[in-house]
Amino acid sequence: MYLDPPLVPSEIEFLSGFSSRGDIRRVWPGQPNAHCPWRVGPDGRSLDLDLDVVGEDASEVAPWLRFLCHEFLAPSTIDAMHAALANRLRGGHRMSGVVVIDGLREIRADNNRITERVLALEQDAVVLPFDALRKTAGTGSGAGRQARCVER
Repeated sequence: MYLDPPLVPSEIEFLSGFSSRGDIRRVWPGQPNAHCPWRVGPDGRSLDLDLDVVGEDASEVAPWLRFLCHEFLAPSTIDAMHAALANRLRGGHRMSGVVVIDGLREIRADNNRITERVLALEQDAVVLPFDALRKTAGTGSGAGRQARCVER
């Protein structure tokens, strides 16, 4: 993900503390989990996805990107802005870019709006039309819902 303007050294140092690499790992209230899958690029112009941290579970990639963006890069609340300023973060960064993970999940940043979508279901997934099944069985509500069931 590209950052504009680039991070300054104090911001690079602060955000690098969330990386799962190194001896010290920063912990912050509200962070998605203990292992941040994003690393600050060496020149401060990007956040790079660390696929070793992502591993098999990519479910925390977008939440971590939202967290970093809305808490530090472009604080979205007064409390977040105060916390950012207290840690020598100036905010006002714009994030943009697209990351596709294993051809299955797309994470997109467009002017700090983070979206995520599934590009393909697993090969063994079966989509069941629950509305049709409910009408046949005569139970429940939930118009328009579908679920993904995976046979193992």
